Amino acid sequence: MPDAVQRTTSESLALLWRRLIAVLASLVPAAAAWDYGGVLPWTKWALAVATVGLLIALLPLVVTRRPSSRLVYGLPFIALAIWGYAAFQTLPLPSGLAQIIAPASYTAHAQWGISADIPAATSMPISVAPWYTLSYLVLPACFASFVLIGTVALRGEKDLLILLTLATIAGVAISYIGIADKINVNEGQGELLAPTDAALPFGPFVNRNNAAGYLNLCLACTIGTLVYRHRTRLKERKNDDRYRISGNSGWEKLVSRITRFGRLTDNLSVVIVVLAIVIASGIFISGSRGGMLATLAGTFVVGLRSINRSRKFTALIAISIGFVGFGLTLGSIGMVSTVQERFAQVWGDDALQDGRLDHWQDSLVASANYLPGGAGLGSYRFAYMPFQRVGGSAWFLNADGMPFEWLLEGGLIVIGLVIAGIAWTYRLLWNLSYFKNTPTDAAIATTAWFAIPSLMVSQSFDFGILLPANTILTALILGAVCASVKPVFKKQARKPSSKTDDKQESGKSRRSSTSEYPPLKAHSSSHSPTTSYETSKASDPPRGTSHRRSHHARHAASEGSRKPKRRHRSGRQRAIDLVLALTCWTGCLATAALAIPQQFQAAQIDDVVRKLDAWQPERVDAVESIDAIATQTHQLAARYPDNPDLLLADAQAILLQSRADLLREEPADLSRLEFERRWQRTAPLLQRYQFHTQRAASNQPSLDWHSVLLPGQSEQPLLAARDQTLASLRCAPLNDKAYSLLLMLDFVDHSYQESERWLKQLHQLEIRRPDGLERLGVLAAVYPGPQAAQPIWRDELQLAPERLASVWRTIQQLEIDADLNSLAPDDPAALLVAAESLTKDPATREQLLARIDAIIAREGRSSLKQLARADATDDSQVADSDGPANKPLVPRVADDAQWHYFNARVALLRDDFAAAEQAYRDAVQMSPGDVVWREQFAHLLMRNGKQKEAVAQIERCMLQAPLNRRFQDLASQFRAADVSPPEND
Repeated sequence: MPDAVQRTTSESLALLWRRLIAVLASLVPAAAAWDYGGVLPWTKWALAVATVGLLIALLPLVVTRRPSSRLVYGLPFIALAIWGYAAFQTLPLPSGLAQIIAPASYTAHAQWGISADIPAATSMPISVAPWYTLSYLVLPACFASFVLIGTVALRGEKDLLILLTLATIAGVAISYIGIADKINVNEGQGELLAPTDAALPFGPFVNRNNAAGYLNLCLACTIGTLVYRHRTRLKERKNDDRYRISGNSGWEKLVSRITRFGRLTDNLSVVIVVLAIVIASGIFISGSRGGMLATLAGTFVVGLRSINRSRKFTALIAISIGFVGFGLTLGSIGMVSTVQERFAQVWGDDALQDGRLDHWQDSLVASANYLPGGAGLGSYRFAYMPFQRVGGSAWFLNADGMPFEWLLEGGLIVIGLVIAGIAWTYRLLWNLSYFKNTPTDAAIATTAWFAIPSLMVSQSFDFGILLPANTILTALILGAVCASVKPVFKKQARKPSSKTDDKQESGKSRRSSTSEYPPLKAHSSSHSPTTSYETSKASDPPRGTSHRRSHHARHAASEGSRKPKRRHRSGRQRAIDLVLALTCWTGCLATAALAIPQQFQAAQIDDVVRKLDAWQPERVDAVESIDAIATQTHQLAARYPDNPDLLLADAQAILLQSRADLLREEPADLSRLEFERRWQRTAPLLQRYQFHTQRAASNQPSLDWHSVLLPGQSEQPLLAARDQTLASLRCAPLNDKAYSLLLMLDFVDHSYQESERWLKQLHQLEIRRPDGLERLGVLAAVYPGPQAAQPIWRDELQLAPERLASVWRTIQQLEIDADLNSLAPDDPAALLVAAESLTKDPATREQLLARIDAIIAREGRSSLKQLARADATDDSQVADSDGPANKPLVPRVADDAQWHYFNARVALLRDDFAAAEQAYRDAVQMSPGDVVWREQFAHLLMRNGKQKEAVAQIERCMLQAPLNRRFQDLASQFRAADVSPPEND
C-alpha cells in the first residue's frame, strides 16, 4: 500500500522505524550468504541474536500496524508447528510409545547404544540424535520470525524495493565472484571444503547447488524489480496515446506492442535486465543441474501466467531479450560449451548414473522403518546408515532431495505440514493475483511466482533451504506477499426489482468480466490500526473505446464516481486480530530466543572440534597446544554432557594428551623421523594389536591388559576415553565414529567381549563405504580374527574392485592365509589385475582367467567397467603420461578401445602373442592419444620380432609426449636391439 503523502509526526516516526527494520531485515540474508551461506554455528548464533533484536523492535508495529488479513498468520504458525514437533522429538518418551511412533528409533536406542554393564533405558526420544535435532530448531524459528517481520515491515512501496534491491545486489556480487573463480580455476579452491566432483564451491558458498538456489531467489527479486519499473512507467503514461496498442491486423498490433515496450524501457530498466542476465549466468556457470532446471521452471511459470493476461506480449518480449543477453554473456566468456555439456547431463545417461538416485532408494527404505514419527529433524546423517543397500559410497549428510529428507526425519507429520505450507502459500498468491492493481503488488506477485516454483524444483535435488541465507530470503519474500494480501469481504447480492434491473445487472456483469482484476479501494480508519478494503464493480467504459483497451479508464472512472466507503471492524474483531498478532509474535520471539544458547553451545563445540582436528604432533610446542585444547574440551564436556560430538572429541583429546605426556621428556634435538616413530609407538591401535596377539599366543583368555602399556603410561586416560565414547554413543547410537573408537579401545578392561557385536553394527553402518570397510577389516583381522575380516573385505571389493591390490597387500602384511580367488570380486578388471600382478601360482591364475571368461559369457561386455590405468606398466613409466589410462576408475561400461585393450592383456597372460598384437592394434587405433597403450604395443611388437613397427610406435609416442626423455632412450634401445623373428614365423 503506498505511503500517505501527508503524515503526522507519529506516522512519520513509525514510517522511519518500519523502513529501518526493513533495511536491517533485508541485509540479514545477504550477510549470511557471504559467510558461507550461514552454515557455520557462529553465524547461526548471530542470526538468532539478530532475529530476537528485530522482533523486539517490531513489537510497536505489530500492535499498531497489524496486517489487514488473518491469512498472513498461516505460514508463521505452520513453521512454529514444525518447531514444536521437532522439540517433541527430543523429549524422552516411554519405550512402548517410542516404538509405536518410530520403530527404528526405538531399535537404535534399545539395541545399539548400549553396553553390557549399562542396561537399556526405559525412556528414549524419537530422534536418533537429539542434539542435532535441537540444533535444527533455529531454522523454523528464523523462518517464522522473518515471515512475520516481512509481513509487518514490508508493507510500503519503498520497503519492498529495499528488499528487492538488496537481494539483487547480493546476487550480482556472488554471481560475479563465482564466474570469476570459474574463469580462473586456480583461485576457486574455497576455504572450508576441498572441491570435489560432488560439491564444488561457488563464490562464498561451499556447495554450488546451494549457491544456485540462493541465486534463483535473487533472480526472482531482480525480475520483480523489473516488473515494478515497467508497471510504474506504464501507469504514469496510461493516458498518453503514444503508448496505446493500435492496428487492425495481428502483425500491426505486434509491432505496436514492441514499439510500446521500447518506449517504456528506460536506462534503469536496461541496467536491471543486465543484472538479471549476470545472475542467470552465474546459475548456469555454477554447473548445478538442479539450479538450471529451477531457473527454467521459474521462467516457465512466470511466462505461463502471462498468457491469458493483457501484458502477455510484454512478458514474452522481456523473456526473449533475457535469453539473448544470457547467450551473449556466456559466449563472451567462453562458457557456452561448458554449460551445454553440464546441462546435457540432465537428460543423458549421466543423469541415470547419479549416486543420489540409488541413495534415494535407501532413504525410502529407511523412511518406512521410521514412520510415522520420523527419525528426528537434523539427524539424517545417522538415521539412514543402517538401511544402506544400493546407495553410493559417499556419506550423505543430507539426502540431496528435501522431500526424502523431510520424510525420513519428520515422518508424516512434517511432510503434512510442509504440504500445508505450500498450499497456504499458493492460497496467498491467488489472493494477491486477484487484487493485483498496483506496481508493487505486480512486483511481489511476479517475484513469488518465480521464486516458489524454482525453489521447489531446486530443493528436489538439493538441501540449500537448510542454509540460513536461503531460508531467510525465502521467508522475507513470503512475508512481502503476506504484507500485500487483502481481505475479501462477502457481499450480499441485491435482487433485481424488474426486468430492466436484470438487464442492467447483466450488462454491468459482462462489462466487469472484461476487466483483468476487480478494482480495489483502501480506506484507513483513525479508530483502527488496520486497513479495510472493498471491491467495486467497474464503471461503463468511455464511449468509443473497447473493453480490451479501457481497463485504466474504467478504473479511474470508478474511483471518481464512487465515494469511498469505510468498513469498520468491531471491537471483538480488533481484539481477535490483536491476540493473533501477539500470539504469533510471542511464539517467534520465544523460539528464536531459545535458539541463542543452543547455537552458542554449538559454536563453542565447533571451535574446539576444529582445533582438535587441526592439531598435529609437531615438535614445536605440540604438548602445550594439546594441553590447552584438552583443557577446553574437558570444560565444555562437563558443561554440555549431552553432545555426542563433544564427548567423542573429549575422548580423542584424552588419548592425544596421554600420548603427548609419554613424549614430554624426549630430547629436544630429536630428529623428525625419530619423533614420528616414537609417536606411532604410543598409538592405542598398536597396543590393541599387541594385546590380542599375546592373548592368542598364550591361550590365556584373562590376559592382564596392563601388560601392553608403555613404561610410565597410566591406565586412567584409556578408561576415561572409553567411558566418554560410550557416553557419546548413548547420545547418538548410530554414530559410526564412536564404534570405531570403541573397537580400537576394546583391550581396555576386557571390553573385547562386546567387540563382535560392535563389529557387526559398525559393518552394517558402513556397508556402502569402502574407506570405512577397509579400516574395519584391519580391526576385525586383529580381533575377532581373519574369518571376521574377510567378509568385510569382500564387501569393500564389491564396491571398489580397483582396491584389490591394496587389500591383498594388507592381508600379506598381517600374515593372513587367504585365498586370492575367493577374495577377488566378480569384476573382470579386478580379476585381470589379480592374475597379472597378485599371484605367481599358475593354478590360481588359471582360476582367475576362467572366472573372467565365465563372467563375460554370462553378462557380456557390460560387465567390464572402464579401466583405471595401465596396471601392467610400472608407475615410474607412466608418471609423465596424461592419457586417459591414468584417469581414475569410474563406474561406466568400457568403450570399444578399452574392450580391445582388456582382451590384449588377457591374451598376454595366456601367451597368445598374436591375438594380443591384434587386440593392441585395435585399441591403439581407437584411442590414438594414449601413449601408455602405444608404448605397451611397441614392446609387444619387439617381442613378436617387428622392430621397425615398434620403433615407429615409439617415435609416435615422442611426438605426443615431447618432454618425456624416456621415449627417446627407448627409441635408441629399439633401434640398436638385435631382434630376430619368432621361430613360428
